[in-house]
This record gives sequence, structure tokens and C-alpha cells, in this order.
Amino acid sequence: MGAVSHAISEVQQGRVATGLARGDESRLGVLFDYHLGLLDEEDPPRGALQPVEDALVVLACRAPDLLEALAERQDELRLSIVSATAESYPSLPPAACEEIAFVFVSLVHGHWRMVRSFGFDRVGSLQARAAMDRLLRAHLEAAMAEKPAPVTRRV
Repeated sequence: MGAVSHAISEVQQGRVATGLARGDESRLGVLFDYHLGLLDEEDPPRGALQPVEDALVVLACRAPDLLEALAERQDELRLSIVSATAESYPSLPPAACEEIAFVFVSLVHGHWRMVRSFGFDRVGSLQARAAMDRLLRAHLEAAMAEKPAPVTRRV
């Protein structure tokens, strides 16, 4: 079962790589869009994979190795978001990057649970993305407020 989880990860990484190759957005933006179903309108991401992932989560309750593999995947996503956030916004402190990653991973899980219950709705994905953008802006504003303006000397 861990092999299935890793195969899903490889599919997801391939789709993210395709999004990055377009060069439209930062790595963080591509990760956000992919995981919220906004990267490609013709290919709703995760939609086809979601029932398989759900089955893996249920099976993981009785299979410690599978549970560990799924936990590793979530940690990889979190670390990818932390790294991409720091890369895109070097002025953010590490704690802010960690918080953004935690909120995003939590949001993605809730988002796809709602999709399974009520069906995919692009508006919900756009709202989730807007919420992440607001969280990023709030952290950027806080980081800027904590740093004094550079002093310029006039000679």
C-alpha cells in the first residue's frame, strides 16, 4: 500500500513540475494552485486520485507502515510549502513560513473533504486561494512593520 501512496506522490509531483515549466507563477503559487484544483481547468487535479487516497487513509488505521508513508507525504508537502514560501518571501521569518505551511496543509485537507461531500466547486477553490494570499500578505506586513526603515545618509 505504501507503493500506491508513493505512486500518487509521483503523479502529483509530475503535475506540479508541468505547472512550474509554464513559468507563469512562483513555485509557491503553483503548489497552492495544484493542491486547490486551480492549476489546470481541463485536468481537475486530485479528483481522480482522491478516492484512492481516501481508501489509503482508512487502511492506514490498521497498517502502521502505510500510516507512516502517508505521514511522510504530508510532511513533504509541508516542507515544500515552507521552502517555497521562504524562497518567494525571504523577509518572512521561519516561524511565519511554518505557520503558512501548516494552515495550507490543513486547508487542503478540509477543502478536499468538502469536495468529496458536495462536489468540486471552483469558487470554493478560489476562496481558499484568496484566504492563503491574505495570510501571506498579513505575514509580509507584519515582517515589514518589525524592521526599521533603512537609514540613508545625506552628505
